[in-house]
Amino acid sequence: MSTQAAHYKISVFALLLTRNHAGRPAMLVKLQSDQVEGRKKAGLSPESDVLIVDLPGVRILPSDAPLVPTLLNKVKEETGCDAELINSSVGLYELIDQNGMSERDLAIGYPMRLIGELKEKDNYRWVTYDVLISDTVVRFAGMGKKSRRYLLAVDCLKRFPPSKPKHPAHDSKEFSMAEAT
Repeated sequence: MSTQAAHYKISVFALLLTRNHAGRPAMLVKLQSDQVEGRKKAGLSPESDVLIVDLPGVRILPSDAPLVPTLLNKVKEETGCDAELINSSVGLYELIDQNGMSERDLAIGYPMRLIGELKEKDNYRWVTYDVLISDTVVRFAGMGKKSRRYLLAVDCLKRFPPSKPKHPAHDSKEFSMAEAT
């Protein structure tokens, strides 16, 4: 009887960070192309104003390629920008089915900084921690606050504390979803 090693799939996400005008960390999220269908899957009314979003990422097998170079290539492909790592990985989440069994699918995120201008700014938004956890402006596709993407994004934004604003006048300015770099 032969035993095979368990193979995992790995979902690797880019946690692309910047700071808004008030010095708060913000993460780049990509708008899902079909907002109406995304809202339905999220259990929302199709007429809702909540934006359904995702993170740039790629799913690979551990034997396919090194994680970080593969993710950097995916970021370049999706955003038109190069990126650089800011820190080591954040979070490692396993996909568990409704019976509590592992689906052999891991999610890991890498904090990064974009280098250059986004090619399609209309397809992306910068969101702060407060906007992300409110669940009233943006929501990750599918499982919402239970999604591994959401957990990675929240973990990452909590680890990067606000800095002092560059201009005192911006201290009270709240970051707008419409603002992009």
